[in-house]
Order: sequence, then structure tokens, then C-alpha cells
Amino acid sequence: MNKSLIKYMLIAGLAMPLTSCSDFLNEQPHDQISAAAFYQSPKEIQLATNAIYDALQAQVQTEFAITEMRTDNSKARNGEGSWAEFQRLIINPNNNIVAQYWKNSYAAIFRANTVLANLGNAYQLENGKYNGTGAQYEGEALFVRALMHFKLVRLFGQVPMSSDVATAGQTEKFKQVNPQDVYAMIISDLEKAVEDLPVQSATQYGRATKGAAQALLAKVYLTQKEYTKALPLLKSVIDSGEYKLQSDFHDIFYNEGNDEVMFAIQYIEGNKAESQQFSDYFHYANGAGGLNYATKDLQASWEVNDKRKDVTQVEDPKNVENDQSPCYQPGKYLNIDPTSNDVKTSGNDWIEMRYADVLLMYAEAQAAGSATTDGEALKYFNEVRDRAGLPAATEITQASLLNERRHEFAMEDQRLFDLQRFGKWTEVMEKFQGSLMTPAQPKADLPEGSDLLPIPQREINTTNGILVQNPGYRS
Repeated sequence: MNKSLIKYMLIAGLAMPLTSCSDFLNEQPHDQISAAAFYQSPKEIQLATNAIYDALQAQVQTEFAITEMRTDNSKARNGEGSWAEFQRLIINPNNNIVAQYWKNSYAAIFRANTVLANLGNAYQLENGKYNGTGAQYEGEALFVRALMHFKLVRLFGQVPMSSDVATAGQTEKFKQVNPQDVYAMIISDLEKAVEDLPVQSATQYGRATKGAAQALLAKVYLTQKEYTKALPLLKSVIDSGEYKLQSDFHDIFYNEGNDEVMFAIQYIEGNKAESQQFSDYFHYANGAGGLNYATKDLQASWEVNDKRKDVTQVEDPKNVENDQSPCYQPGKYLNIDPTSNDVKTSGNDWIEMRYADVLLMYAEAQAAGSATTDGEALKYFNEVRDRAGLPAATEITQASLLNERRHEFAMEDQRLFDLQRFGKWTEVMEKFQGSLMTPAQPKADLPEGSDLLPIPQREINTTNGILVQNPGYRS
């Protein structure tokens, strides 16, 4: 793993100190630089762009709680504390995990907007496109801004749409907007990012690329049921030759920078400032951790001989369920160094997007909300199944697509979004949630919109009520 530790600057106006990892962030410290004096040169724009990726390191740390743990895939080991709110689907608006996720998401958006607002200081527009590396930095900022808004709108529904740098006095910019308006900006950002960004082989690992932007835009179109718009984007990624499946499923997560990874958030092993904590959350040790454990439903759902099973769920020999059956922790992100005893400083990169997703999305787009026997769709669908050691399918249905995605991406924060996109979250969770409950923990009512999180109460308080709570939650 070729990474290096960097502590490179503190830009006035950014939400948190800027420390980050990876070769492309290898910069010398810049302390006490005023906002007025900064953002004036290509070098300074580069540093500000690097800071966007630094913000993503914090944003993804506890995402498993609000995605995987609100599905039939995972749960907390002991079902106690604020973490258990997610698996019980009864979430307090004061839940700190939700509040921090909101804050970290908008911090990344703020940094992206800061770059976009200052590009003109260092680069010239030529035929509607910034010269030099300006276009690439614009594309990277637009990609991250779109990614953050795409997550927020699916998790919270009506959210503030941030298209420029907002200040505390601009209260109108904190108002929630119609999700369709958010989607319109996401699509616009990604269309421009596709034009601006280089292909993966022409840039450094860890940066946003043309292929990643195309794949993300395709997923946005699938979410909007715009199947015909998604197909050419996905085919372009497939035909680019930039990506390929790893032959061994395990290697996706432990051979970092491999050809299947389309976009990853990077961390460094052994350094508390640059490592990640989600491996520690997953691993139960010394009375802590034990989060994101595989549910019995997931454990029982695998097809016979599916090679992904033993990579995805790894038995925890120290713990058992109440019925004395084994506990299974996630195996995809346990620790990049299996000889290390300190899971609190793990270096596993978090994979946001990989090529198998493109292949399965192509099949989804071709099925267009129904079923398909299209030869090309079956070819790509069966490439994923073949690697898993499973027999080839002769037809692709909505049920088989959702099932394949569940097992390919379990513990990768995709299950909630997949269930939403297929319109199955309520149906699946109404059937499933009772398996986690006891008489003292009654099943939650799941009316329409229950898949949405509460708007963090502290954000409502900070905006003096400009933000409005989602239905079903009490402010």
C-alpha cells in the first residue's frame, strides 16, 4: 500500500483542521493563511481541492449505522445504546451519530463550494472550460458536491441545497428544498464533472475520475427511473477498459488501488490522525465495538457455495448470540494488517464505488423495472455471479437483481439505498424487523417516509426553526 502521512495546511474558513493521506496530498505545512490571501494560485487551489478529500475521511466513518443497520443486513452486537436506535428504526432527533453525519456531509460540500467559488482567481475560462488543471479541480469539486447531496437527499428527503459558499447571515440558504430540485443540481454537477475529469489511468489513485462520475450519474438516473439515460453511461464505463473485476473477491478490500476500485476514501495504517475507526467499530474487543454484525437473516440468505459469504461475514469466536449461535462481524474491513492488535488505527480505504456495481447497474437499467433476458445484461450480471462461484442466470428479475446486490455489497453501505430505489424498503423491513425485537422492544410503525432520518435537532435549533423536522419525528 503506497501511502504517506501529510499534514499540510489550515485554511481560514474551513470547518476543521486539514490533515489527509495519499501521495497526491503530499504537501508541506501552511499555517495561519488568511482567506483573503489564499485561493490565488493553481497551487493554492490544488491544496483546497485536496482538503475536500480530507473532509470525506470523517464523513464516511459511521455511515454503516444509518445505512446497513437500518436494513435486514446488520445490527449491533448487544442491541443497546444509541446504536440500537438504527436497528430498531426508532431514532431520536438528538442522536449524535446522525447529527455528526449531517455536519460532516455539509463540511465536505462547503469545501467543494469554496474551490468552485475561487477557481477563477487562478485559472482562465476558455470556451466555457477552465484552462490547465482548473477543469480537473472543478470536476473533482462538482463530483464530491454531487455525491454528498445524493446521499443527503436519499437519507433525509428535503434538505438544504448548497450551490455556493453560504455565510451565517444568509438564512435563506438553510431552507429545505424539494428533492427534485436537489436531483436537478446533482445531475447538472455530474454532467459537468464527466466533461472535466480525466480517466482513471490518467490521474492519481484516490481522485475523482470520469468513470466514477459516469457511474454515479447512472445511479442517480436509476434512482429517478430514467433507465435509458443510465444505459449509455454504464456502457461507456464498461467499454473504457479502465476497470476490471478482481478474480478473488477478498482482494477487492485488501489489495488497495486495484482495478475494480473506481473511487475510494483513503486512510493510513497505524496513525491516529490518518487512520479510520470503522474497523474498530466492527470488531468487538475489550467491551467495545461489535457493531454492524450480520443478522441471522443475512446469514441464512446466501446461496450454496457463494464465495462472498466467508469474506463478508467472519465468525467472532469470542461472542455468541442469545441462543448460543455464532456472531459474525464484517470481514471486508476488519483490518488491513491482520497481524496488528490495534484495530483503532486501521488503514483500510473505504470503497465508495467499484466496477461490479457498474455491471449490475447495467443489468438493472436494461431490466428497466421489470425483467430481462438481454444477452449483454446477462453477460455482465453473470460475470459477477461467476466470480462468486455461482451458476449463470438465464433471466434477470427485480428480485434476483436485489438479491445479487445484497450479497455483492453487504456491509458496503448500499443496502438501504438499493431497497429505496427498488421500492422495497418498507416491505422488507416490516417483514424483517420483528426478528430483532423482544417484547420490551416493540416493532416500529413504518408509514411512508419511515426510511428517512430525522433532521438533527441541533440543526433545527441553530437555524431558529428554518429547518423543519421530517414527519414522524418530534422536535
